Amino acid sequence: MLDAFIASVPKVELHLHLVGSASPHTVSRLAAAHPDVGVPADPEALDAFFTFRDFLHFVEVYSAVNSLVLTAADIAEVIEGAARDLAPQGVPYVEMTVTPYMHTVRGMPYGAFVEGLDEGRREAGALVTINTDDPPMFGTTLTDEYRRVAAAFDLDLAAVAGLVRNAISASFMPHDNKRALLAEVDLAIALARPEGDRR
Repeated sequence: MLDAFIASVPKVELHLHLVGSASPHTVSRLAAAHPDVGVPADPEALDAFFTFRDFLHFVEVYSAVNSLVLTAADIAEVIEGAARDLAPQGVPYVEMTVTPYMHTVRGMPYGAFVEGLDEGRREAGALVTINTDDPPMFGTTLTDEYRRVAAAFDLDLAAVAGLVRNAISASFMPHDNKRALLAEVDLAIALARPEGDRR
């Protein structure tokens, strides 16, 4: 009875890394697309590759999988794969952590990274928020991250405001605080628009 309940009850995943979400099935597809990286595509070899031994081995596996994510299509594949893997578990909501630096440092253009996120997000029906994680470590701020995303996607005021609203709505703050903050966003939008523009 308890096992059936655990299997069937809707669940949420509140901390899932993009690369860490890649199941052996997804990694096999990526490894087949990028055989020169050296990650096995064979299911049995992948099972051995993924078998946890210790933290150092975890870091090696994570780094190897990260090295398979080279294109916008790869980013989308990982996101869509995570959605496919989580759906049978009854997981309708996931908070996925994405670190562009892990991919741009390997040569992926920032625009391609963002394009892959957008494609994966649309396919998975995901809500997107902008966050920094460790801003001083990457020489950024939350404001800079909004500017980068707006420039990469050519977003207008309404689209950026939508990202801000997503973050507020998805946050764990009390509902009264959310309502108050959303009202402040509405005021900021009104003040930012040219006079007479009521959109």
